Amino acid sequence: MIGWSQYHILPSISGAQALLESGWGKSTLSVQGHNLFGIKGSYHGHSIEMPTTEYLNGEDVTIEATFRKYPDWATSIVDHGAFLNQNSRYRNLLGVKNYSTVAWDLQNDGYATAPNYATSLINAIQDYDLQEWDQEAFTGNTGSTTTTTGNHRSGTYTFIQNSNIRTEPSLSAPIIGVYYPGDVVNYTGQIKAEGYTWLQYLASTGAIHYVALPSTISIPSTSTYTPTNPMRNVSGTYTFTENTNIRTAPSLSAPVVGTYYPGDSVTYTGQVNAEGYIWLQYLSGSGNTRYVAMSGTSAQYNTNNISGTFTFTQQTNIRTSPSTSASIVGVYYPGDSVIYNAQITADGYTWLQYISGSGTLRYAVM
Repeated sequence: MIGWSQYHILPSISGAQALLESGWGKSTLSVQGHNLFGIKGSYHGHSIEMPTTEYLNGEDVTIEATFRKYPDWATSIVDHGAFLNQNSRYRNLLGVKNYSTVAWDLQNDGYATAPNYATSLINAIQDYDLQEWDQEAFTGNTGSTTTTTGNHRSGTYTFIQNSNIRTEPSLSAPIIGVYYPGDVVNYTGQIKAEGYTWLQYLASTGAIHYVALPSTISIPSTSTYTPTNPMRNVSGTYTFTENTNIRTAPSLSAPVVGTYYPGDSVTYTGQVNAEGYIWLQYLSGSGNTRYVAMSGTSAQYNTNNISGTFTFTQQTNIRTSPSTSASIVGVYYPGDSVIYNAQITADGYTWLQYISGSGTLRYAVM
C-alpha cells in the first residue's frame, strides 16, 4: 500500500485509475510503455509517442501525445503517486479518505478530460470492492492473524503446476487468481507462514499478492495437454487476420485470458503441436507464458472494441464464454452494473465482455 503510506493516495483510486487508463492492462501504452495511468511527458528521458483521445469542446478528438515510458508496471505505480504529489493542483486530494471525493477532485483538477471520469472511477471501485484496500491501508494490516517471517529476497520464479494467488500468505486467505505451469512471477520477497514458503509480489493494480511455492503445496491441475510434438525453439513475428483467443496452455480447454484482433502481432519464442493445432508460445507483458493458435482456433464471433458501463434491468447470467451453452458462473441482478471492455455478437445476442475481479474474462448478454 505504498500509494497511501508514502504518497497519501487512496489504493482504491490508484487501482481504479490503472484499470480505466490502461484498458485493464491491455492498452498499447500499458504494454509497450508500461504506463498504467496515461501520464504524459518522459520518465528519466524515456518516452513513447502514442495517439490519444481527448474530450475537447464537447467532442472526442484524437491527437498525438508523448507519454512517459517505464521499465515495468511497478515503476509506473510508484511514479503515479509521485506525480500527484509533485503537481500542486492535486494537493486537495492528498490524504483524503473518501474515494468518491477523490474521484471528483481528480476530474475537477483536470486529470482527464472525459466528462464521466469521476463516475467511471467510482463504478470501478464499487464493482471490484477496491475500497477494501483502503481499509487495509488505514489499519495497517490485511486482516491476517498468521505469524510470518520474511526477507527481501527478490527474483523470478517459473511455476511447474497450478498455484493459487491469495491476498495474504495464508491458506485461509481469499483466492483471487491462479498461476499455471509455465507462468512466471517477479517476486519482491519470501515469507514463511503456516509451514509454507510464500512469494510476495506487486500486482499490476498496486496490491500485494502472495503465492505458495509449488514445492510446498500441491494444487490439482484443471487443464492438461499432450503435445503431439515437443516444443520447437523457433522464433518470429505473427500477424493475426482474425480474432484469436490467448490461453494459459496450448489446449482448447485451457482458460482464455485475452484475445488478439485482426492486425495485432505477437513476437513468439516457440511453437507447439497440440490437439491438431500449431500453437505459438510467447512471454506476455506481465512476464507470463501464453499460447495462441496460428489457425483454426479463432473466436467464432464478431467483436467490437467498445467499452463502457452497463446497468442491468433484469436478472442476467454470467458465463465463461459468449454462448448460451457456456457454463454459468454467476448472476447480475436488476440495478447491478458492469464495466465492459468489448461487445461481442454471438448466438443471436450482443454480449458484454469484461474482466472479473479474479482477472478472468466473463460474458453477459446486454
